[in-house]
Amino acid sequence: MELDHTGAGIVDERADGPSRFQERKTSGAVLIQGNGCGFSTLLVVTGPHRGSLWFDGRATCDQILPLNLGGQPVSFMVWITRRSMDLVGW
Repeated sequence: MELDHTGAGIVDERADGPSRFQERKTSGAVLIQGNGCGFSTLLVVTGPHRGSLWFDGRATCDQILPLNLGGQPVSFMVWITRRSMDLVGW
């Protein structure tokens, strides 16, 4: 839920429809690799997570997970030498 700044109160994020709600989940990120079966790797380019990489697994599990190595966020330079699937902490 988010606050409606017009004074109307709380707005359901899904009110714009399912596709708009899904867009908001990845706002500020760009797809940098398709991993097959509908999975992809995203690079965040704006906001507090800028520079981090995420695994978009919404095709089967409706999750977007940060890529990490040893518990630390993965940079692009680290990611480029590894497979995204090896960096997902599931």
